[in-house]
Amino acid sequence: MLSKRLETCLAFIEEGARLYDVGTDHALLPIAAVQRIRAEHVVALDNKQGPLAQAKRNVAAAGLSARIRLLHADGLSALDKSIDTVTIAGLGGTTIRRIIGGKDLQNVRRFIFQPANHPEAVRMLARKNPLAVIDEEVIEENDILYTVIVMEKGAQELSRKEELFGPVLLQKAPKPLQRELERQKGFLERLLLDIPEEAAKRPLEEKLRLIEEVLHEWNQG
Repeated sequence: MLSKRLETCLAFIEEGARLYDVGTDHALLPIAAVQRIRAEHVVALDNKQGPLAQAKRNVAAAGLSARIRLLHADGLSALDKSIDTVTIAGLGGTTIRRIIGGKDLQNVRRFIFQPANHPEAVRMLARKNPLAVIDEEVIEENDILYTVIVMEKGAQELSRKEELFGPVLLQKAPKPLQRELERQKGFLERLLLDIPEEAAKRPLEEKLRLIEEVLHEWNQG
């Protein structure tokens, strides 16, 4: 059974996709993508031999070895022109940005990212790449908040507020994100009381101002 975060990623994979899954771990997402008639073919990569060995066992047990190609590789090193969808789930946001940023994206049309942290780093891909955020979801699982970001080929200029909190999520105003921003607001307020240096306070004050602005807009809406 897939976790809620992987189920959310799966929901964004379009039927007939030719999928490329980076950091596949045990290949749970590729297996579900093929079994549910979403992915036509999958190339799944992991740079660790242990998880990849388990992935091979899982794929074989599901009878999908002909449709899921497993590789000991990293990033976009095995990307080819047949791929139209890329998924990366569970890696850090800055790692995802490093994997994707400035690379030849070939014929990939859709990217589905589930960063383990720093989702703003993923959204920053729109700065220097022909990518735009088209959808986002926030999932709460085991008291942890996960963000899923869907990007497609396009042009987009995001404000700092949109990078931090998501252009789509700002419109959706999901309750889990509201609670998280309230928590961050309280944390920043307490932290700022203990920082005497003005230069060190400025970026924290700016983030606090943006959080307060978002929460005010949501409360007014």
